[in-house]
Amino acid sequence: MNNFGYLMMDVAKKLRYQLNTALEKEGITSGQWAVLAQMGLAKAPLTATEIAEVVGMDRATISGVVKRLAGKQLVESQPSNKDHRAHVLNLTASGEKMFTQCERIADVQMSAFATPLEQDEQETLVHLLIKLEEGHHNG
Repeated sequence: MNNFGYLMMDVAKKLRYQLNTALEKEGITSGQWAVLAQMGLAKAPLTATEIAEVVGMDRATISGVVKRLAGKQLVESQPSNKDHRAHVLNLTASGEKMFTQCERIADVQMSAFATPLEQDEQETLVHLLIKLEEGHHNG
């Protein structure tokens, strides 16, 4: 068997590079896209800590990403209704537009990246990745 860990990391690195290259045209990195995506898909405002847990970034990294997104006026911070010490993050109107635009770009990149696989192979790969993710959601 080929080195599974190396293959997974190598494929992820290539995909991230292609996605970064495509998103660069919008002035967004894949890390910023990960944060925008979580906020865009969420049904309620999220704290930076909640986003950090989902995307697997530490607090310092997420803080820097959020500051850059706020500087681009894509994200705004407001005091939480539930906890006066916490702040929740919302997409601005520009952030909503950027989310939609980047979502399209990411979809196109994913489709292009997966073209070496037949449709049934793509479905199997997605199924297997979900199984791996769910099996390790706490780790």
